[in-house]
Order: sequence, then C-alpha cells, then structure tokens
Amino acid sequence: MTAVFIKLGTTAIDGAIIANAIGAVLLLRITHSFFIRYSINHFAQWLLCIASSVFLAYAVYYQNYDDIWECFFLLYALRLMISHKFRHTPVYWLGAGVLGALAYFAKAYAFPFFILSTLAVVFYNTRAWRSANRVEWLKISAVMIGTMVLLSSPWLFALHHKYGMWTTGTAGKLNMSWYLVGHPYWKDGIAYLLPAGNGISYWQDPWLVNGETPQFWTSTTLLIRQLMKLVQNSYKFTISGLMIGVGFLAVWVYMVWLLLFRKVMRQKYRAYYPVIIPYSIFPLPFLLINFEPRYIWYMLPISMVLGMAILRKSRMLNRKGIILLFALSYATWPVWDMKSIWNKGKAEYKLAQDLKQQGIKGSMASNVVFGMPEAVSMQRIAYFSGNSYYIMYKAPASFQQLLPELRSYGVRYYCYYPQYNADWQLKNERGEALPSVDISAACKVFILNP
Repeated sequence: MTAVFIKLGTTAIDGAIIANAIGAVLLLRITHSFFIRYSINHFAQWLLCIASSVFLAYAVYYQNYDDIWECFFLLYALRLMISHKFRHTPVYWLGAGVLGALAYFAKAYAFPFFILSTLAVVFYNTRAWRSANRVEWLKISAVMIGTMVLLSSPWLFALHHKYGMWTTGTAGKLNMSWYLVGHPYWKDGIAYLLPAGNGISYWQDPWLVNGETPQFWTSTTLLIRQLMKLVQNSYKFTISGLMIGVGFLAVWVYMVWLLLFRKVMRQKYRAYYPVIIPYSIFPLPFLLINFEPRYIWYMLPISMVLGMAILRKSRMLNRKGIILLFALSYATWPVWDMKSIWNKGKAEYKLAQDLKQQGIKGSMASNVVFGMPEAVSMQRIAYFSGNSYYIMYKAPASFQQLLPELRSYGVRYYCYYPQYNADWQLKNERGEALPSVDISAACKVFILNP
C-alpha cells in the first residue's frame, strides 16, 4: 500500500503514515465490533473508542512498521471465529484463512500464531474435547489453515528462492540469536564495514550479512543464558504493558491469576474464553526474544473487552468513574510520550538537504561504531539524502586500516565525527589530506571518490 502512495507522489514516510492511518481506522472499527459482540454499554464504548483513537494516533506516528495491519487482520479473523454463525458458515472459515495470510504478509510472526490460535480457538468453539466433535474441529481448522498456507505459498517460495531454505521470515531467528548472545556474528570477509547491498543500509536485509545464529539449544551456557533472558523479558513485558496502559497490565495480571489459581471464579468468564485463549498465547514466544510495546498491540482491544468484563462482574468497580479511569489508562502514555517523538529526525533532515544542495550523492560511511546514537542519525541522514550507508561495526586502530575496505565497496563519502577517533589522520594512500566539506559543527564530510 505504501508503494501505491509513493506512485501517487508521496514520500516513502508520508506513504507509510497514510497506509498505517488507514490500518488504524480499520483497527478501531474492528475493536468497536468486539465491544458490540460482548455487549459493552454505550458509555464505556465511547470512552474506550476515544482512548483507542488516541493510542492509535500515537502508534501511527511512533513507527512505520506493519504491526497495526497485522493486528487488524488477526483481530478480524478472531472476530469471525467468535461469531455465532462461525461453526456453520464455511465462508467465514475461508475468510479467516485469507485474513491470516494477509496478517502474515504484514508480519511473519502471524504465520505460526494464526495456526496455533486457530487450533486452540476452534477446539474450544467446537467443544472438541468431546470425541464426537473432533472431526468438525479438524475440518474447520484444515480449511482455515489450508487457505492461509495456500495464499502464503508464493511468498514462501520467493523466500526459499532468495535464502536457499524454507522459512517464513528471518527476523525471528536473527533477533532470538542476537538478544541471546548479545551481538550478531558476521559472514567471513567482513572486517569493519557492513555492506548496504541495494538498500539504504544493511538493516534492509541483515540476513545477507549475518553469519552464525547460535540458539539456546547450541550449548549449555546459552541454555542457562536463555533462562536468565526469560526473567529479563518478563520484566520487559511488564514495562511494555505499562507503556500501553496501566489497565492493560492490570487485566493481564488478573486473568493469569484467575486462570491459574481460581478454578471456580474463572467459570464466570467462559463466554470470554475464545478471546482469552489467543490473548494468553500471543506474548509467550516473545519471552524468548524481546519485548517492545508494538509487539503486543494485538492484545490491546482484547484487554479492553476483558477489563470491562471484570468491572461488570464487580459491584464495587462497576461505576462510571472507574470505567473512565480504566479508559484513560490507555491514553495516558501516548499523550505523555508524544513529546519524545515530536520533531524527531528534523535535524537530520535539514543536514540531508544541505548534502543535496552541495551535490553530495553516493554511498557513505562514518567513524561512528554500530550501536552509537550517531549511527542512527547517520542512517536518517543517508535516507533523507537518498544515499546508502555502510555501518562500521567495529573501529580499526587507524583510518588507513579502514581505507582499503572503503575502496573495495566504492564508498564515496566519509563522515567524520571528531569526538570519536580524534587521533585519526584522514589521508589517502599517498599520504595526501582528503578534501572535505563541513555540514555541521559535529560532522565533517571527506570525499573519497570525487
């Protein structure tokens, strides 16, 4: 969709914002349908929709990934699964499978999650613990999963052709290894610079540069480290939940407590089991990798539904004032954090325009090491100026050690930040000082290949 908007004349960022804004509107609509399905009163519906609107407006500007679209497609599929007509309407099964494929196209995590959640939710809906209903469970699940896999197959074959292996995506494997080990491994032959390939930087497809990807089953040491990561990621989940809303985290804690320790009380929530099941499953794999709030946005509308169920079943809490506070809890962080993203990247954009005016066009590198704040700034500058950027993942002892690799990649410009490697002498192979252009007080651009 972003590509369509670019064709219509927008920039890539503007196109992504417009595309995500459309996704946010659709997500709000499907969220409201959950409120109707579970008979949430009009007062609460208005408050929760307003809170959702504030949160989604923040989400659209917070990131340009496809998480919003993934959430919409998965929640739409779930909405079909909890429909009263679902068991006896094959077109709903096919529709849910189509939505599962679209969710996968938005984000690879949706592929395994859709399969697992389909099996679990349909199992409950068909009461498949009774042997007489097992065939129905298998039939509906097969249609949904088969439709999703069939529609996804062209992309799966494309990935196989590119990477030489069967995979639904490379991000999960890379992130799981990187967060576990603490750093990536690079392919042989990479001394200092990470090649950008055909993109802005290596981040457009890090798999092509990455080497080994050790996992927790590789060694006992990594297994122990993975157990420690479970504790750390539980903490990150808590923080991410709070950044969505205090009400979000309170609902999750209550539901876990209810399911694990209150067998009699949880019977009151049997009508909500079809949404409690995916709500409980969704965050679990991220415990092995990492948590960011956007990873669990899918859970937000469900947490609102479950939160209202909790409030309605309590005489003390079922009050308009409490419902208002519950809704406001989802809008508090977006309003508070908006200041941190206001004008983010503006300085880099202005620098990029200066580069364009001075005719600086081509591949770039810098003396900023991978992971430093300026490395992010350099990638923004490269993007805004339309140049590719070769990230330096470790620094050599001198610029002369780096120069052969810069030459081999055909890098034209070298951005030098004096606060790093202050003793470096930027000279060519003949010992002559490289020509330079000042673009800011913090950075000087040296010309390697005029």
